Amino acid sequence: MAINFNGGTLIKVLVAHQHCLSLYCTRLLYYIIISKYNNLISQFFRVIRYEDFSSDPYLHTREVLDFFGLNFHSNVQNFLDTHTKINYGGVSSTFRDTKTAPFQWMKKLSFEEAQVIQKKCSKAMKLWGYKEAVSKDKYNKLEPLIANNFTLDQ
Repeated sequence: MAINFNGGTLIKVLVAHQHCLSLYCTRLLYYIIISKYNNLISQFFRVIRYEDFSSDPYLHTREVLDFFGLNFHSNVQNFLDTHTKINYGGVSSTFRDTKTAPFQWMKKLSFEEAQVIQKKCSKAMKLWGYKEAVSKDKYNKLEPLIANNFTLDQ
């Protein structure tokens, strides 16, 4: 799922408070609708899934900076070199292994909790390019993304 804050803690809160989960999923749908169908807004609005950004932080950082008309400074390169390859320092740390960080929720949530999210957010998950786990066995082996480098044109 798109949310991966605090190693799954936010997801567990949303599962416990399903009205908040519904609101969150509605917001995800709203972002898709606005950015996909409104050409004027798409000039000022950019959508990047966390998982895609994390899979290639150098590429996506350059794209975001380009979008805002900013340069890829050597300090940005240094930050990415030192902060995207290791986990260090806990929840508030900026050091993350970006290849594994987006999928930590799969270790924190039970299949039953994931089903609650899937039920409430199936439309948003589909539009955002996420697969649903259909069984507990498949959940444990799930590759949650339908496609890498998701775009709104898919």
